[in-house]
Amino acid sequence: MLFIRKVFVYIALFWTSFFLAQNASFLSQPQLTVSHQVTDLYGANFGLNTRLEYNADNDKLFSSQFIQLSHFSSFHLGNTEKISVGLLYRFKEKNSNQVANEFRITQQYHFTFKPRSYRFSHRIRTEERFIGNELLFRIRYRLGIDFPLNGEELNINEFYSFFNAESLLVLQHSFAPRYDTRLSGGVGNQISDRLKLQFLVQHRWERIIYKADSKFFLLLGGYLKI
Repeated sequence: MLFIRKVFVYIALFWTSFFLAQNASFLSQPQLTVSHQVTDLYGANFGLNTRLEYNADNDKLFSSQFIQLSHFSSFHLGNTEKISVGLLYRFKEKNSNQVANEFRITQQYHFTFKPRSYRFSHRIRTEERFIGNELLFRIRYRLGIDFPLNGEELNINEFYSFFNAESLLVLQHSFAPRYDTRLSGGVGNQISDRLKLQFLVQHRWERIIYKADSKFFLLLGGYLKI
């Protein structure tokens, strides 16, 4: 098991070095998510995040692209499955490349299974994105794995690692279908029963079928249970 964890760490180091050498846009996206388990079957969370774009040739090193508010309501179908409905509103900043504010509706199915200390997850999402007068449909599938870096179980004040691979299909009436993919890896710390922090490196390829755009993200997340 220790060997497998070392393999994941080496892959992550090589992957990060490879991305840093690419001609890609660099962005940072800190976020805070607060969740509450209302009953055994129903839980809700609320999120706040912003996106900052790195500008090497600009007097202002980072420019804010948007501020985003989100909500998810989740209904548990058992110990390993849940379905969720989400709402999101994205406020466009003055210097943003986005043409207008965005309202988004999300439907989600999430399934996990855990052989020994490794937890695997499958997530399927459908989204309706309303951006100005435009409507986009997006279909997403994500495969993930996470595991503690010490021992079989994650304890308080211990670190864990996680990796995700996600595919996205974007459908819009006035354009041909678009295919994107995202690869992510990171580490987190279970600070307490109610709080964990995560650092995630993500690389996104957009419009793969055509001229692909490459974007490199650093995602910083705080997750609080109340």
